Amino acid sequence: MKNYHEFCADIVKQLFNIIDEKGGLLSWCKEWSSQATLALPQGINGIYSGMNLFKLLSCQHIEGFTSSEWLTYLQVQKLGGNIRKGARGTKILFYKLVESSKNDDSDDSVIQPCVRLYTVFNREQTTLDTLEVAQSINQNIPIANLISHHKIVVEHYGSRAYYNAQDDVIVMPNLSTFSNDKAYYTTLLHEIVHWSGSANRIARGSLKQYATSKIMRAEEELVAEIGSVLLAAHFEIVGNLENHASYISDWKKLLSTQNVTSAISAAGKAFHWLININQKVA
Repeated sequence: MKNYHEFCADIVKQLFNIIDEKGGLLSWCKEWSSQATLALPQGINGIYSGMNLFKLLSCQHIEGFTSSEWLTYLQVQKLGGNIRKGARGTKILFYKLVESSKNDDSDDSVIQPCVRLYTVFNREQTTLDTLEVAQSINQNIPIANLISHHKIVVEHYGSRAYYNAQDDVIVMPNLSTFSNDKAYYTTLLHEIVHWSGSANRIARGSLKQYATSKIMRAEEELVAEIGSVLLAAHFEIVGNLENHASYISDWKKLLSTQNVTSAISAAGKAFHWLININQKVA
Protein backbone atom coordinates (compact mmCIF):
# COMPACT_ATOMS: atom_id res chain seq x y z
CA MET A 1 0.00 0.00 0.00
CA LYS A 2 1.75 3.12 -1.25
CA ASN A 3 -0.71 6.01 -1.20
CA TYR A 4 -3.95 7.48 0.11
CA HIS A 5 -6.06 6.03 -2.72
CA GLU A 6 -4.81 2.52 -2.01
CA PHE A 7 -5.47 3.03 1.70
CA CYS A 8 -9.08 4.04 0.96
CA ALA A 9 -9.58 1.13 -1.43
CA ASP A 10 -8.20 -1.27 1.20
CA ILE A 11 -10.46 -0.07 4.02
CA VAL A 12 -13.53 -0.16 1.72
CA LYS A 13 -12.66 -3.72 0.68
CA GLN A 14 -12.26 -4.70 4.33
CA LEU A 15 -15.66 -3.25 5.23
CA PHE A 16 -17.39 -4.84 2.22
CA ASN A 17 -15.91 -8.22 3.09
CA ILE A 18 -17.34 -7.96 6.61
CA ILE A 19 -20.77 -7.00 5.27
CA ASP A 20 -20.73 -9.83 2.70
CA GLU A 21 -19.68 -12.46 5.23
CA LYS A 22 -21.69 -11.33 8.26
CA GLY A 23 -24.61 -9.38 6.80
CA GLY A 24 -23.84 -6.28 8.85
CA LEU A 25 -21.27 -4.75 11.16
CA LEU A 26 -23.27 -5.33 14.32
CA SER A 27 -23.87 -8.95 13.29
CA TRP A 28 -20.11 -9.21 12.88
CA CYS A 29 -19.61 -7.75 16.37
CA LYS A 30 -21.72 -10.54 17.86
CA GLU A 31 -19.21 -13.05 16.53
CA TRP A 32 -16.09 -11.32 17.86
CA SER A 33 -13.76 -13.71 19.57
CA SER A 34 -13.92 -13.56 23.35
CA GLN A 35 -10.13 -13.33 23.20
CA ALA A 36 -10.12 -10.08 21.24
CA THR A 37 -10.34 -6.84 23.20
CA LEU A 38 -13.47 -4.70 23.11
CA ALA A 39 -11.41 -1.62 23.96
CA LEU A 40 -11.06 1.07 21.30
CA PRO A 41 -7.65 1.36 19.61
CA GLN A 42 -5.28 3.89 21.13
CA GLY A 43 -1.75 5.16 20.74
CA ILE A 44 0.64 7.20 22.85
CA ASN A 45 -1.57 10.29 22.52
CA GLY A 46 -4.92 8.61 23.13
CA ILE A 47 -7.72 7.00 21.15
CA TYR A 48 -7.47 7.12 17.36
CA SER A 49 -9.92 9.09 15.25
CA GLY A 50 -11.39 9.08 11.75
CA MET A 51 -10.81 6.11 9.46
CA ASN A 52 -7.95 4.89 11.66
CA LEU A 53 -10.35 4.20 14.53
CA PHE A 54 -12.44 1.76 12.47
CA LYS A 55 -9.42 0.31 10.64
CA LEU A 56 -7.57 -0.63 13.83
CA LEU A 57 -10.70 -1.79 15.67
CA SER A 58 -11.39 -4.15 12.77
CA CYS A 59 -7.82 -5.37 12.83
CA GLN A 60 -7.96 -6.07 16.58
CA HIS A 61 -10.90 -8.40 16.13
CA ILE A 62 -9.87 -9.98 12.85
CA GLU A 63 -6.45 -10.81 14.31
CA GLY A 64 -7.77 -11.59 17.81
CA PHE A 65 -5.50 -9.10 19.59
CA THR A 66 -6.09 -8.78 23.33
CA SER A 67 -4.37 -5.38 23.40
CA SER A 68 -5.86 -2.14 22.08
CA GLU A 69 -2.50 -0.33 22.10
CA TRP A 70 -0.72 0.58 18.85
CA LEU A 71 2.73 2.05 18.20
CA THR A 72 5.06 2.90 15.34
CA TYR A 73 8.37 1.08 14.94
CA LEU A 74 10.27 4.12 16.25
CA GLN A 75 8.00 4.41 19.30
CA VAL A 76 8.61 0.76 20.11
CA GLN A 77 12.37 1.28 19.84
CA LYS A 78 12.26 4.45 21.94
CA LEU A 79 10.49 2.54 24.70
CA GLY A 80 13.18 -0.14 24.62
CA GLY A 81 11.23 -2.80 22.80
CA ASN A 82 11.41 -4.72 19.54
CA ILE A 83 8.96 -5.98 16.95
CA ARG A 84 8.42 -9.72 17.23
CA LYS A 85 9.66 -11.87 14.35
CA GLY A 86 7.09 -12.40 11.63
CA ALA A 87 4.85 -9.54 12.79
CA ARG A 88 3.28 -7.45 10.04
CA GLY A 89 2.28 -3.86 10.74
CA THR A 90 -0.97 -2.12 9.82
CA LYS A 91 -1.10 0.98 7.63
CA ILE A 92 -2.91 4.01 9.04
CA LEU A 93 -3.47 7.51 7.78
CA PHE A 94 -2.03 10.81 9.00
CA TYR A 95 -3.95 13.88 7.80
CA LYS A 96 -3.83 17.54 8.68
CA LEU A 97 -4.14 20.95 7.02
CA VAL A 98 -0.90 22.94 6.80
CA GLU A 99 -0.20 26.52 5.81
CA SER A 100 2.36 27.13 3.07
CA SER A 101 3.47 30.17 1.08
CA LYS A 102 2.54 30.71 -2.54
CA ASN A 103 5.14 30.40 -5.28
CA ASP A 104 5.13 34.11 -6.07
CA ASP A 105 6.27 37.41 -4.59
CA SER A 106 3.16 37.96 -2.47
CA ASP A 107 2.97 37.39 1.26
CA ASP A 108 -0.19 35.33 0.89
CA SER A 109 -0.30 31.74 2.04
CA VAL A 110 -2.49 28.78 1.17
CA ILE A 111 -3.91 25.95 3.25
CA GLN A 112 -3.10 22.54 1.82
CA PRO A 113 -3.79 19.02 3.06
CA CYS A 114 -0.85 16.97 4.28
CA VAL A 115 -1.59 13.25 3.86
CA ARG A 116 0.78 10.37 4.49
CA LEU A 117 0.64 6.74 5.54
CA TYR A 118 2.62 5.13 8.29
CA THR A 119 2.77 1.70 9.89
CA VAL A 120 1.77 0.79 13.43
CA PHE A 121 2.04 -2.44 15.40
CA ASN A 122 -0.23 -3.83 18.09
CA ARG A 123 1.52 -4.09 21.44
CA GLU A 124 1.13 -7.88 21.27
CA GLN A 125 3.40 -7.79 18.21
CA THR A 126 6.17 -6.21 20.31
CA THR A 127 8.23 -7.15 23.36
CA LEU A 128 6.77 -4.23 25.37
CA ASP A 129 4.57 -4.47 28.43
CA THR A 130 1.28 -2.56 28.70
CA LEU A 131 1.72 1.12 27.90
CA GLU A 132 0.72 4.23 29.76
CA VAL A 133 -1.49 5.94 27.20
CA ALA A 134 -3.41 9.20 27.24
CA GLN A 135 -7.13 8.87 27.77
CA SER A 136 -8.70 11.44 25.45
CA ILE A 137 -12.35 10.47 25.98
CA ASN A 138 -14.52 9.95 29.00
CA GLN A 139 -14.47 6.24 29.75
CA ASN A 140 -17.44 4.11 30.79
CA ILE A 141 -20.07 6.82 30.55
CA PRO A 142 -23.44 5.09 31.08
CA ILE A 143 -25.77 5.54 28.11
CA ALA A 144 -28.38 7.21 30.33
CA ASN A 145 -25.82 9.84 31.37
CA LEU A 146 -24.86 10.42 27.73
CA ILE A 147 -28.50 10.98 26.81
CA SER A 148 -28.99 13.29 29.79
CA HIS A 149 -25.87 15.35 29.08
CA HIS A 150 -26.72 15.94 25.44
CA LYS A 151 -30.42 16.44 26.27
CA ILE A 152 -31.47 13.82 23.72
CA VAL A 153 -35.24 13.42 23.57
CA VAL A 154 -36.30 9.77 23.27
CA GLU A 155 -39.98 8.79 22.93
CA HIS A 156 -41.25 5.21 23.14
CA TYR A 157 -44.18 4.10 20.99
CA GLY A 158 -44.97 2.14 17.84
CA SER A 159 -42.89 -0.58 16.21
CA ARG A 160 -40.26 1.51 14.37
CA ALA A 161 -36.96 3.00 15.54
CA TYR A 162 -36.00 6.24 13.81
CA TYR A 163 -34.71 9.79 14.26
CA ASN A 164 -37.29 12.46 13.43
CA ALA A 165 -35.18 15.41 12.30
CA GLN A 166 -38.12 17.80 12.01
CA ASP A 167 -39.07 17.40 15.68
CA ASP A 168 -35.50 16.53 16.76
CA VAL A 169 -36.61 13.41 18.60
CA ILE A 170 -35.61 9.75 18.60
CA VAL A 171 -38.58 7.38 18.47
CA MET A 172 -38.06 3.87 19.88
CA PRO A 173 -40.34 0.88 20.38
CA ASN A 174 -40.74 -0.12 24.02
CA LEU A 175 -37.88 -2.13 25.49
CA SER A 176 -40.19 -5.11 26.02
CA THR A 177 -40.63 -5.53 22.24
CA PHE A 178 -36.93 -6.28 21.69
CA SER A 179 -35.44 -9.76 21.95
CA ASN A 180 -33.11 -8.54 24.71
CA ASP A 181 -31.76 -5.37 26.32
CA LYS A 182 -28.61 -5.35 24.16
CA ALA A 183 -30.65 -5.27 20.95
CA TYR A 184 -32.56 -2.28 22.31
CA TYR A 185 -29.41 -0.37 23.20
CA THR A 186 -27.55 -1.01 19.94
CA THR A 187 -30.62 0.18 18.03
CA LEU A 188 -30.78 3.27 20.26
CA LEU A 189 -27.07 3.97 19.67
CA HIS A 190 -27.66 3.79 15.92
CA GLU A 191 -30.35 6.47 16.22
CA ILE A 192 -28.19 8.59 18.51
CA VAL A 193 -25.53 8.70 15.78
CA HIS A 194 -28.19 9.98 13.35
CA TRP A 195 -29.22 12.56 15.97
CA SER A 196 -25.64 13.84 16.25
CA GLY A 197 -25.62 14.90 12.59
CA SER A 198 -28.33 17.56 12.82
CA ALA A 199 -27.70 21.14 11.67
CA ASN A 200 -27.22 22.50 15.19
CA ARG A 201 -24.72 19.78 16.10
CA ILE A 202 -22.24 18.27 13.62
CA ALA A 203 -24.26 19.41 10.58
CA ARG A 204 -23.52 16.23 8.59
CA GLY A 205 -24.27 16.58 4.88
CA SER A 206 -25.53 13.01 4.52
CA LEU A 207 -28.21 13.59 7.17
CA LYS A 208 -29.23 16.91 5.62
CA GLN A 209 -29.80 15.19 2.26
CA TYR A 210 -31.25 12.00 3.77
CA ALA A 211 -34.74 12.51 2.36
CA THR A 212 -33.71 13.82 -1.06
CA SER A 213 -30.83 11.58 -2.18
CA LYS A 214 -30.69 7.78 -2.15
CA ILE A 215 -26.90 7.91 -2.13
CA MET A 216 -26.75 10.28 0.83
CA ARG A 217 -29.35 8.21 2.65
CA ALA A 218 -27.24 5.10 2.16
CA GLU A 219 -24.11 6.97 3.28
CA GLU A 220 -25.87 8.26 6.40
CA GLU A 221 -27.06 4.74 7.27
CA LEU A 222 -23.47 3.54 6.98
CA VAL A 223 -22.35 6.40 9.26
CA ALA A 224 -24.93 5.30 11.83
CA GLU A 225 -24.01 1.63 11.61
CA ILE A 226 -20.27 2.25 12.00
CA GLY A 227 -20.90 4.83 14.70
CA SER A 228 -23.08 2.40 16.63
CA VAL A 229 -20.31 -0.22 16.42
CA LEU A 230 -17.83 2.27 17.94
CA LEU A 231 -20.28 3.26 20.67
CA ALA A 232 -21.20 -0.37 21.37
CA ALA A 233 -17.50 -1.18 21.78
CA HIS A 234 -17.13 1.77 24.14
CA PHE A 235 -20.10 0.70 26.25
CA GLU A 236 -19.18 -2.99 25.93
CA ILE A 237 -22.54 -3.89 24.38
CA VAL A 238 -22.86 -6.63 21.78
CA GLY A 239 -26.22 -6.73 20.05
CA ASN A 240 -28.09 -6.45 16.73
CA LEU A 241 -30.25 -3.77 15.14
CA GLU A 242 -33.92 -4.62 15.54
CA ASN A 243 -37.16 -2.92 14.50
CA HIS A 244 -35.19 -0.66 12.21
CA ALA A 245 -37.35 -0.25 9.13
CA SER A 246 -35.36 2.65 7.66
CA TYR A 247 -32.12 0.69 7.25
CA ILE A 248 -31.10 0.28 3.58
CA SER A 249 -29.98 -3.30 2.98
CA ASP A 250 -28.58 -2.63 -0.50
CA TRP A 251 -26.51 0.50 0.32
CA LYS A 252 -23.42 -1.14 -1.19
CA LYS A 253 -24.87 -0.82 -4.68
CA LEU A 254 -25.13 2.95 -4.32
CA LEU A 255 -21.93 3.99 -2.59
CA SER A 256 -18.59 4.84 -4.17
CA THR A 257 -15.22 4.51 -2.43
CA GLN A 258 -15.44 8.21 -1.61
CA ASN A 259 -18.89 7.78 -0.05
CA VAL A 260 -17.67 4.89 2.11
CA THR A 261 -14.50 6.61 3.31
CA SER A 262 -16.52 9.74 4.03
CA ALA A 263 -18.96 7.66 6.08
CA ILE A 264 -16.16 6.01 8.06
CA SER A 265 -14.60 9.39 8.86
CA ALA A 266 -17.98 10.88 9.77
CA ALA A 267 -18.76 7.95 12.09
CA GLY A 268 -15.49 8.48 13.93
CA LYS A 269 -16.25 12.19 14.25
CA ALA A 270 -19.74 11.47 15.59
CA PHE A 271 -18.34 9.02 18.14
CA HIS A 272 -15.78 11.49 19.47
CA TRP A 273 -18.35 14.30 19.53
CA LEU A 274 -20.80 12.21 21.53
CA ILE A 275 -18.30 10.78 24.01
CA ASN A 276 -15.90 13.72 24.22
CA ILE A 277 -18.42 15.99 25.83
CA ASN A 278 -15.81 18.74 26.12
CA GLN A 279 -14.55 18.39 22.53
CA LYS A 280 -15.38 20.99 19.90
CA VAL A 281 -16.55 19.77 16.53
CA ALA A 282 -14.18 21.04 13.83
